[in-house]
Amino acid sequence: MSDRNAELLKKYDRALARRPNDPVVLHNRAVALLEIGNYDDAVTTFGRVLALLPENPSVSFNRGLAFFHLGRYEEALADYDRARNLGRADRDVLNNRGYTLFRLRRYDEALEDFDQALSMNPGDPDVIANGGYALTCLGRYQEAITDFNTVQTARPGDIETLRYRGLCWANFGQHQEAFSDFDRVLSQQPEDFDTLQNRGHMLVYLNRFEEAIADYDRTVFLQPDVSAVREEVARPTFEPY
Repeated sequence: MSDRNAELLKKYDRALARRPNDPVVLHNRAVALLEIGNYDDAVTTFGRVLALLPENPSVSFNRGLAFFHLGRYEEALADYDRARNLGRADRDVLNNRGYTLFRLRRYDEALEDFDQALSMNPGDPDVIANGGYALTCLGRYQEAITDFNTVQTARPGDIETLRYRGLCWANFGQHQEAFSDFDRVLSQQPEDFDTLQNRGHMLVYLNRFEEAIADYDRTVFLQPDVSAVREEVARPTFEPY
């Protein structure tokens, strides 16, 4: 925690000692907790604010952010819905709601939210990237590649879109392009487990077994229990077409 955030929390705690039900102080304290990554306490504090200001859409939205960071996606979605129903349907609500749906593997619904968010802020690379991730998981690789190209123009070398674009090229049968994107990821993050694994899968498909084994050896070194269920649900993998 930075000195500034620690001092802010002390300031809010002193104010709450005098005014324990001041919704503005409570909300500011909850936002500070959110910013330092204390998501459990942030959820609790936002809940106290909502008990005082149940019709405030921004409080629901902010609590949704905290729920999301805790991996409590259904509760995050409920708060984003509450914020939207209370009249806040801006780019931030729609984009975060869409990404929560993405985490829940509800990709078609996620795309609807991303499309709405993009209509409010055309050209937004974050929203375009999120739409590309959902398109990838739906197998709509050409559309996803178009989105990732747009993001790469705005943010050259963006790691996450390179990962996903490589997967799209691989599943689309464009192996050289896939290798190029995977290699660009690994040049920046040599121990990227997902990219090593996906490049290994593609090498096996191309009968380049020795190279594939080299990638797989690196993944086993990085993550010995490769059979364990991965918590990150949003990572598609290369599947031979």
